[in-house]
Amino acid sequence: MTKDVRMRIRHNAAVPMAGGVATLAGSALAGSKVWLLPLLLLPLGYVWWGLRSGTDADRHTITVRRMFSSRRIAWDDVAGLRATPTSVHAELKDGGEVPLIAVTEAHVPALLELAQK
Repeated sequence: MTKDVRMRIRHNAAVPMAGGVATLAGSALAGSKVWLLPLLLLPLGYVWWGLRSGTDADRHTITVRRMFSSRRIAWDDVAGLRATPTSVHAELKDGGEVPLIAVTEAHVPALLELAQK
C-alpha cells in the first residue's frame, strides 16, 4: 500500500506573522477605547486569510482554499495549467478557469508530476 503524496501550497509565512504583529500593535490602541475594538478584526482577518488560503493537491484532486470557501477539482476535469509571471490558473475541460491560490510557476512541474502518479 503506497501513501498518497500531497502538496500543500500556502502564502509565505510572513503573511500571517505580519497580521499577528499588526494585531498586537493595534491591541494597545483598541484597548484604550472600547469602540476601537472592531479595528482588531482587520489584522485578525489578514492572519486568517494568510493561514487558510492556498492550494492543496494530491494525485486525484486539486483543492483551492479561499478565506471562507474551498473548491475541489478532479484532475480528470483539468485540461491544463496556464502560468503567468504572477499566477497559475487551472484550465478546465468545460472551458472555465480557476486561479490556483499561492501557486507560482515554480510549483507547476511538481503539480504536473503529481497528477501523473
